[in-house]
Amino acid sequence: MTTVYSLVAYVLTGDRLSIQHATDPTSLVSELTEAGWPGRRIEEFAQSRQTHQALWPLPVSREDLGEISPAMWYATLLEVRSLLGLTVVHLPPSRRRDLNESEQRLLKDLPPHHGRFG
Repeated sequence: MTTVYSLVAYVLTGDRLSIQHATDPTSLVSELTEAGWPGRRIEEFAQSRQTHQALWPLPVSREDLGEISPAMWYATLLEVRSLLGLTVVHLPPSRRRDLNESEQRLLKDLPPHHGRFG
């Protein structure tokens, strides 16, 4: 049976860790550290995934949650992230650029039914 703590460990680390003794968010943080996943390593994993435009924390399906309520899931995930100091993960700078001439022309081009007459 998957516990909320083993599932949180998975979505934060990407590893299916054997979380056996966690009974609250604080004890999960201790188990993660003992398993070689201190906050700094999890932060590096998160930044690596975001750099490659991959989701972090990893997504979970309703089937993965099983009997875990969404409220319990999000509360536990947020508490563990807070304890690890991962409440904000910095994203790399945006790669936005100015629109080129063709893109600007397309934005200005309105369909006939958009209020232009004659």
